[in-house]
Amino acid sequence: MEAAHCIKKVNTTKFLEFANLAINAYCMDQRISSAASLAKECAEKLEEDHDYEEAIKYFEKMAELYLTDEQPTSANSALVKVADLIILTRDFGQLPKAIKVRIRKSKH
Repeated sequence: MEAAHCIKKVNTTKFLEFANLAINAYCMDQRISSAASLAKECAEKLEEDHDYEEAIKYFEKMAELYLTDEQPTSANSALVKVADLIILTRDFGQLPKAIKVRIRKSKH
């Protein structure tokens, strides 16, 4: 994990490589919340780099992990972020997914 943080600002690809290894290790060690937090960090880095399609994947992974860890509020915030990024990417095929998330969020 330390290696990932050291390289984060220099090489996003390597950061993601190390972070994925750490996410898998956290999951194997039943540290799901830590894995979700790291997935969020990856997503935010990709968003910062304007790689929205990849950021969406990590926010979805984050949501999945938080649901596994029985943290629905955190999962929902990740899904709202997915919806926002879908709109930014103008991927109209995924627009119904974004709308469903927004409707679900407005009901809670």
